[in-house]
This record gives sequence, C-alpha cells and structure tokens, in this order.
Amino acid sequence: MFVWVAVDTEKQLCKIKENALYACRDLCLEKYVPNLPFHVSLKISFFIEDEKAEEVISFLKNYFSKQNAFEITPIGFKCENGIIWIEMLKSPTLCKLHEELDDLLLKTFNVLPHEFDLQFKFHTTLFYGAPTDKLQTAIDKLLNVKLPNKIWVDTFIIGTSKTGEAGTYGILDTIKV
Repeated sequence: MFVWVAVDTEKQLCKIKENALYACRDLCLEKYVPNLPFHVSLKISFFIEDEKAEEVISFLKNYFSKQNAFEITPIGFKCENGIIWIEMLKSPTLCKLHEELDDLLLKTFNVLPHEFDLQFKFHTTLFYGAPTDKLQTAIDKLLNVKLPNKIWVDTFIIGTSKTGEAGTYGILDTIKV
C-alpha cells in the first residue's frame, strides 16, 4: 500500500480551482486534473507493507493531531515537465513537518526518503501530464487569477493507494487541529 500525507488547501483555493476547471473544460484537459482536493503534500508518497498499514496510519494520525494550525504563502503559478502547480513558500513550519516526517518514518518504520524528498517543492498541483502546448494556454488563462496572500492550514490529510499510480489515491482520513 502507498501512503500520502498533505495539508488541505481546498477551501481557500476554491476560486483558483473554479478557474482551473474552466480552463480544463475549455482545453479538453479533464483527464489531466488530479482527483483529490487541492492540497500541499508534506512528503512524497511512500510504500508500506499491508500488515503495517494500520500501525503507520495510527502513527500519522497521532503525529498530526499534535500539530498546530499555521499559514502558508502561495508564490505563483509554475509550469514544468508537463505539470502546472501553485508554488508555496518554503516556510520553517512546512520544512519542519517535512523533515520530521522523513526522520520519524525512517526511524520508526524504515521508510527511506524518496529522492524528491531531498529537494522537496511545496506546491498545489493544478494539471499534470497534459500536452505541453495546452499547458501554456492553461497557465495563460490562470495568470489573471489573484492568489491569496496567505492560506490558513488547519487540516491534515492521510490518503492511500493500492498501486501508487497517479489518479488512484483516495482520502483515508482528515485531522483537523
């Protein structure tokens, strides 16, 4: 089983999502939009053996329940390697959560950090895997949308997938702090 952890940004980015969905319909990009609520991942998804799943999920719920709400800052829209996302400022709180999760999961469950964890980019994905020519048109449609100055984060998300493939993740639980 694969596990994914994030903070929920859906409510505060709903206007952005509306515009992204409008651009997506206009450009026939529906299949390139993530099926999850808008979020900022806290580390790359990771594999765990099914028999350890309950223990790992319980550990993560406990860890997130002890966190405080905090703010994150959107920087702007980015487009690279077939992905459009909203980049988030690398804040001390986001970095601390990411590093603690990497360390705790390694020490407690022998989950090795993924190579992407080593230079992690905090972001909210809008589109992925779409044809490059359509991505530029999509980002042009989004550039007139004003991003919020700050996003208040008070909900953590734990998701799972049997295969780890994009589009197969679902939300297992949310933890409001």
